[in-house]
Amino acid sequence: MTIEATKQAIDSRLSELTGYIQAKQSECLDAHGVYFQALPTHTTLPENGQITPADNLSAKPSDQPFGWNDVGGYPLIDPVSSVKIDTYNGPLGMGFVVIISFKYDGITWLKAVNFGPEEFRSLDWYQE
Repeated sequence: MTIEATKQAIDSRLSELTGYIQAKQSECLDAHGVYFQALPTHTTLPENGQITPADNLSAKPSDQPFGWNDVGGYPLIDPVSSVKIDTYNGPLGMGFVVIISFKYDGITWLKAVNFGPEEFRSLDWYQE
């Protein structure tokens, strides 16, 4: 899979899951008073468009009692990328950012998609 095909596949999957992600995060906020924060799904970034099973789904942030395995079927964005979710509570309010990353030819690519009032947190594909 080329780098452009990899990015396109991830973007397409993210677009399909946007409503689901928002609904799951609303459920978490209602139940726990915080958005779900997740550590990266992979301990080693998937590379060159290869499907890589997520191996970090049981990891939990130090300030939350749940991880990927505890949120009831939260789908992974795409098995060719690692996904993490950061949360924030800033001056404009609460929100969360889905951060997708993978490697291609040794270069790390990332995309950040903000769900909340701080729009500057969204970043299209960029190299680390």
